[in-house]
Amino acid sequence: MTSTRRPPVKSCPRRHRRGRIRRSGLIHFLRRSALNSSLRGVQSQADEAHQRANLLVDLRESYQQRYQSERSENILELVMRLFEDPYIDVNTAAEWLDVEYSTANRLIGQLEDDGILEELTGKDRNRFFRASEVFNLTSSSA
Repeated sequence: MTSTRRPPVKSCPRRHRRGRIRRSGLIHFLRRSALNSSLRGVQSQADEAHQRANLLVDLRESYQQRYQSERSENILELVMRLFEDPYIDVNTAAEWLDVEYSTANRLIGQLEDDGILEELTGKDRNRFFRASEVFNLTSSSA
């Protein structure tokens, strides 16, 4: 029995006898190169998303530690809900927490004083707030 040995597979395009690259080999090489480039882009985006997710977890834990010892559990619950939706008004907070408007207004005022919420409208009535740190981490391409 004689065994036939196959030549090793090359990763670059095959050449004709005259030194020209075969068209099919070039297309394969270019497709493979484009695929590698695309995969590097996907890897970069995944790394960035992972980093932002870690920053969000760290921020959430710092808020949790900060408000864990508060008398009212409502403020902790409100802060945690801001990670689901960083935009809020007093009526929404009152609904989320199942409390009176005045209680929600007081809690939002405390979070605004603490720098967690920023008021966006500049008005005295129908105010709308944003949790800027949460928003920046979820919307940026940092």
